[in-house]
Amino acid sequence: LYTLKHGTDATSKSLSANFNKTMHWNASGNVGIGTTGPVSKLQIEGVAPTIGGAMVENMVSIISTNTPAQDIGGTLVLGGSVPLSAGGTTKNGFAVVRGGNDSAAGVENYAGNLQFHTVTGGSVLYERMRITNGGNVGIGTTGPATILTIQQTSATDPIADAWTVYSS
Repeated sequence: LYTLKHGTDATSKSLSANFNKTMHWNASGNVGIGTTGPVSKLQIEGVAPTIGGAMVENMVSIISTNTPAQDIGGTLVLGGSVPLSAGGTTKNGFAVVRGGNDSAAGVENYAGNLQFHTVTGGSVLYERMRITNGGNVGIGTTGPATILTIQQTSATDPIADAWTVYSS
């Protein structure tokens, strides 16, 4: 049983399932899940899941419904308004964080990676960093073979001497 009710003022509303308030939106357009007083465009409140358990009680899930394929998974796009040469603006993504499948092969293969992408100039996404399912971090490469792999794009790339390595 789902119920839509007006809140205490004429512009706030709540959606309830089986008489438990599940979602609330107010006059400012803010939406709350697990709260009746959202203070941002989307506010989600709930008990955080335990780490190391099955992914069944997440607070937020972004799940891709694409056909299973390598590097496909839930994607969070971060963007904003971009001015147009003819005037006005358009919305565009500037960066992407994606959880990707490590392999399209194999039934119940849950191994995944975390990818970080940015847009340069136009609207083409470039992967800049990846964390593999084994914990290796790659900058400039999608296949880091060690704990930290930094791939230069050319011999004149300034990153060659841009860090110091300490060991304990």
